[in-house]
Amino acid sequence: MKKIKVHIVILAAMMCCACTTPAESGDFRDIQDKYSSADGCISVKMGKFLIGIARFAGSVFSDGSREVSAALDMLGNIDRIEVLEMSECPDEVQRHFRKDIGQANEEGFQKLMKVRDGEDDIHVFARMDSNTIRETVIAITGGECIFLRVKGRISPESLARFIEHI
Repeated sequence: MKKIKVHIVILAAMMCCACTTPAESGDFRDIQDKYSSADGCISVKMGKFLIGIARFAGSVFSDGSREVSAALDMLGNIDRIEVLEMSECPDEVQRHFRKDIGQANEEGFQKLMKVRDGEDDIHVFARMDSNTIRETVIAITGGECIFLRVKGRISPESLARFIEHI
């Protein structure tokens, strides 16, 4: 189910990139800093070096499938990945996170969509530089509280190839 959610969100985000409106208020760096040290929060940050190691290991142990090749190619365009997983955080922390995401706005970002899947709301934001996706933020609120921030230089064509093969 999680894999389907992510695929739907990525595909819809790609289709919405051309017709979006700015988000409303708040800053993703503040949100990330605020919740990364909360009790029960799991915070993972991967820079270019660790992503390169993951890409190398993936290529060494790859089964040669098109899906794996597409994922490894996409990793080559990513500079940083940051994830917060807050399912073990107190309810009050999760409630504040939901509110902050609902009011999120960082200069240069566009809110691409908000999708409801069961009890979860999936929020997708992106910052583009000409025809390149520079940064994407995906936040899941509801039954789960997850914050994913991906920085890099991803062209819509590269994203389309990745989605085509996953």
